[in-house]
Amino acid sequence: MIKISIIVPVYNVEKHVSKCIESILSQSYTAIELILVDDGSTDQSGCICEVFAVNDPRVKVIHQKRQGVSGARNIGLDIAQGDYIGFVDSDDYIDPNMYKIMLQTIQKYDADIVSCKTNIVSESGEFLSNLTSKCGSLSKLNHIEALSAFCSSVGQVISNSTCDKLFKASIIKTIRFDPKISMSEDCLFVCEALFNAQNFILIPDQLYYYVNREGSAMHSKFSYKNLEAIEALKKCVILYEKNEPNLAMMMKNTLLTSLLNILISAFEAKTSQNIKNKICNELNMLSNLKYNGRFNDRIKHFTYYKLKSIKLMLIFKKIRKIITRVQDRKIK
Repeated sequence: MIKISIIVPVYNVEKHVSKCIESILSQSYTAIELILVDDGSTDQSGCICEVFAVNDPRVKVIHQKRQGVSGARNIGLDIAQGDYIGFVDSDDYIDPNMYKIMLQTIQKYDADIVSCKTNIVSESGEFLSNLTSKCGSLSKLNHIEALSAFCSSVGQVISNSTCDKLFKASIIKTIRFDPKISMSEDCLFVCEALFNAQNFILIPDQLYYYVNREGSAMHSKFSYKNLEAIEALKKCVILYEKNEPNLAMMMKNTLLTSLLNILISAFEAKTSQNIKNKICNELNMLSNLKYNGRFNDRIKHFTYYKLKSIKLMLIFKKIRKIITRVQDRKIK
């Protein structure tokens, strides 16, 4: 019987991890291997994982010193024995039929990756929104179509997340999460996997539940980890330039839009001038990356569609001043 390995990094989630694990072990498709990686938890999370392992032979528990979510997932990948691999975050949960539906789909269409829709819910279970907004029906994408969809509208058609996907193990056996990146590490991993995939399937079924908790990344307007997200996108640009140069401009556009969003968030959060200057330096470097004269047009497009309030217009004027100052400094 075909086996699915499901990797769950666990760190200080004693209040939530049981619900996550139970949702996985109660899957209607039972040929699963659940790998729980206790990433140096200081609460009872590791003990809770062990209780599940005692009661269900499908559960494997790894305890390690704190390495971060990327390091924990990599350990899981190293020992995974499944024909297909999925990821779940330890404070989320999944539909009872998630892996049955995804496995049937990936086999029916002989695909390398299948992705479902994610419901974003509150801690009480109230529906808030969908993670991806442009998947209304089943879609089969070939290699180029998937790469184009990913870089032209990151997060809208094909999400950055690994958790709403099932991967054929053979296409990710040489890919690992970057341990130096703790935000948008999923984005880089998915990008690399897409370059190895020949066929990608999007299904409209809402099977993954992302719990939007207080203090989560979705609640915070700006975090210093946003700068690591920039690094992830820059590495995605390099991958496109090397392997699909005709699509590289679209990924650069995505990086540009992300930089502008992060810079606006930095202004709203009143971060230090050094942080703002660092982001503006990234913008300035991007403007010199063979942008074919479209850099300023891209900023104008962003301004028109994104900056609709007087407050944001004032912030953007400050941004333009900083960019100009950085450029003048380089000329001198």
